[in-house]
Amino acid sequence: MLTIMEAVQKAAAYFARRGIPSARLDAEVLLAHVLKLERIDLYIQHDRPLLRGEIDAYRKLLQERTRGVPVPYLTGRREFFSREFFVNPSVLIPRPETELLVEAAADWCKGREGPLIVDVGTGSGIIAITLAVLLPGSKVVGVDISEEALAVARRNADYHQVEVEFRRGDLLSPLQDLRGRIDAIVSNPPYIAAGEWEELPREVRQEPAAALLGGADGLDFYRRLLLEGAAMVVSGGLLAVEVGWGQAERVAAMAGDLWRVKEIIPDYAGIPRVIMLTRRAG
Repeated sequence: MLTIMEAVQKAAAYFARRGIPSARLDAEVLLAHVLKLERIDLYIQHDRPLLRGEIDAYRKLLQERTRGVPVPYLTGRREFFSREFFVNPSVLIPRPETELLVEAAADWCKGREGPLIVDVGTGSGIIAITLAVLLPGSKVVGVDISEEALAVARRNADYHQVEVEFRRGDLLSPLQDLRGRIDAIVSNPPYIAAGEWEELPREVRQEPAAALLGGADGLDFYRRLLLEGAAMVVSGGLLAVEVGWGQAERVAAMAGDLWRVKEIIPDYAGIPRVIMLTRRAG
């Protein structure tokens, strides 16, 4: 009978032959998921024989992975800001660089009494929920056009036992009752240019296109956020957005007379990734 470590080794070799990135890691994560173990337990129990049902379940996940299905969609979970979140193909898979956006927005909001924060394009709710955890006493609202995404976000909020209000609608349209009262708008909007879709890795193209594509040049949602958001936030209020590679200068140039560029924050690779803007008075 196949042992845990033998299964991992065979799966990693299979992934490597099929050109799967992080072959060993993916093999371990998927087997740990099947066995309901932590990855470290695979090594502690390395000589444990696998049952036939466990082998069959593992084989099915390996086949799905070689078809390009991302590991988080296969396990249904992804870590973000040291917390676990539910994900499925209705939402984007959280990325480490988005933690920079959350951290910067949280730092800006600290010291403000009961800030009203809106997460636009909330998806799985990672930004809204993490801000609610980091900023007790804040009021956080998450907006998304997808009801399927909002279902995932609500499940995550329940799991983390935080109060976040979720609203369905296009960008800022469902927030008119909050006009002029919002302290901070935070968003990781779609920013992939339409012509770049086919160039994306196969795994990325498994994620919802509506949450990735930002129009012909990838900047459509920034134009709308800058224009529509100006009427929604208080004077001096924050608009914090994540941007794609090579977009920071172009988005900053859109600030015009409505916004002041407060800071541009690079990611771990030194690429400008987060833009912090504040609403000019008037």
